[in-house]
Amino acid sequence: MLNKKQKLNLSLPQDRKIFQEKKIKSKDFTLFFRDADRFRALVVVPKKCVPLAVDRNRIRRLIYNQIKNHKIVEEKKEVLVLYQSKDTAGSKLFLKKTLRELEETLSNLI
Repeated sequence: MLNKKQKLNLSLPQDRKIFQEKKIKSKDFTLFFRDADRFRALVVVPKKCVPLAVDRNRIRRLIYNQIKNHKIVEEKKEVLVLYQSKDTAGSKLFLKKTLRELEETLSNLI
């Protein structure tokens, strides 16, 4: 997981504006990003896509770890990952494919 200083807070109006910034859309997620003075990130897994909280938290942790171990942490960007897959089972094979795709997308941002 990321430190609290490295997380976006959508309750703040200036952080909510990230939805108006650049985005990269995929079948399984949408990535919003913008340049900033420091690195911050947020992962959103909607209840509509993954109904069980246990699964939502597991997916959120996996994506946070993927971001934490990526080179993008050294960049000055704000990133929001909106998970949109309807695969509620969250099979390991599917998640590995999604995480690989996310890593490639993050590498393109650098």
